Amino acid sequence: MKGAGILVALVTLSLPLLASPLPKSLVPLRTGAELTAPKDPGRFYFVVSGDNRAAGRSVPMPPVATRIFKEISLIHPAFTLWTGDTIYGFTDTPGEATREYQHFLVAARRAKTPIFNVPGNHEIYNRPALQSVYKQQMGSLYGSFNYGNCHFIALDTEEIGADGGFSTTQLNWLRHDLATNSRATHIFVFMHHPLYPLVPEDALKNGVMRKALQELFSRYHVAYVFSGHEHLYFASVHNGVHYVVTGGAGAPMDTTPEHGGFLHYMLVTVDGAQVKTAVLQPWRLSVAIGPKEPNEWQSALVCNYNASAVPVLLEFDKGDLTPASSLVQATWKGKRLTASIPAHLEAGVEHGRIGAQLTVPPGVAVVVSLRPKAEPMAGH
Repeated sequence: MKGAGILVALVTLSLPLLASPLPKSLVPLRTGAELTAPKDPGRFYFVVSGDNRAAGRSVPMPPVATRIFKEISLIHPAFTLWTGDTIYGFTDTPGEATREYQHFLVAARRAKTPIFNVPGNHEIYNRPALQSVYKQQMGSLYGSFNYGNCHFIALDTEEIGADGGFSTTQLNWLRHDLATNSRATHIFVFMHHPLYPLVPEDALKNGVMRKALQELFSRYHVAYVFSGHEHLYFASVHNGVHYVVTGGAGAPMDTTPEHGGFLHYMLVTVDGAQVKTAVLQPWRLSVAIGPKEPNEWQSALVCNYNASAVPVLLEFDKGDLTPASSLVQATWKGKRLTASIPAHLEAGVEHGRIGAQLTVPPGVAVVVSLRPKAEPMAGH
């Protein structure tokens, strides 16, 4: 894999107890995106989503995840956490499951961002053959990594042969991992089966393990526990730990919109000692970039119809421009107001591109203009 040196520095799998097997290092899915160090280890943002599986066997994956991945590429987070059920799986043959994973990974490449996944019940379904396919296509079943000043833990709630899907081996590993990384500014956990779902019957089946996990998360001051399984959005706080069910990436909804049954994904912002979350909905963020004009001018229209502000990285054709030789201007118009928005230039994600970074307020359309410094902006 390209960038292996970077990954060694950034992705750390903590040593388990001697009685526990060492899981493979948790690395992003094979989508071509590399994990890079944050400019500020205390300030970055990431996306969380999951449960995009189809409604039945041999049914195509819903288009929702593909759209979410496209919007992730516009937001350009540090990485994305996916809470499982990426395929229908279940009663699939290994060959069918393999083809579904390949289809998912093709869609995930649109994100242009590292993606970490945990297995769901549809991926494994207590079948060794499906677990083998998962490992081949998606990687490790559980593990952890550090990013900036934070620690991230992926748990496998679908362990084959374990009572209720979670073994004492994994629990012992988790104890050691939490103890080893207890000084992290924030600890985040992601898993498929929730501990506190909307419907109690949807929780991790093993009650003893469920209680043990709750106690560990409280003892080590875990900030957030993200899960899927329920196809809805549901958030609660228990003993200071935020538990969020975010299964809105396209699988059939489990309830009505007023109870959280709507398509969505989450933006999580780490800002020093604070963590902020926003629920975003697909098809409410769009970008249209116009062609480059002969004088090197180029403009884009960004529309954010979400209820929260969204960071966006626009990629313009670079040509002869560089961040040092260019200026960017962003303005939006309301019913009775025209306002400027801070924006700055940086290298683009792709070769031959120049990036314009800005945060788009909720419910507005923003015009972003890029020009050489020698050319005056409109109105100047």
